Amino acid sequence: MINRNITFIDMIQTIKTENDLRALLTEVISYLGWAFHPDDPMTDYVYRDTGEPSYTPEEAKRLDLLMGEAFDFCNQQGVDIYEASMEICKELHGDIFAEKEVA
Repeated sequence: MINRNITFIDMIQTIKTENDLRALLTEVISYLGWAFHPDDPMTDYVYRDTGEPSYTPEEAKRLDLLMGEAFDFCNQQGVDIYEASMEICKELHGDIFAEKEVA
């Protein structure tokens, strides 16, 4: 059951600045969490419990187009999209790779 309103994504028209890139990655990662990978098409994401798509076909197509622009922007600007995604994941969801203190 798709019940997600991605109006924020609708506000992102194109990826032309680092702020645009950050807004896109933040929105997608806030929803998908550590499951997100920049290389994966949005149609690959499904709800674990039901197997239903996380995004409608229209949402997935729009997000895939924006991710393509994000890759282009990163290549032109020398930004590592994988590192940028990882940093946003850490900010939003904590660092799952951090050393754990042993009691």
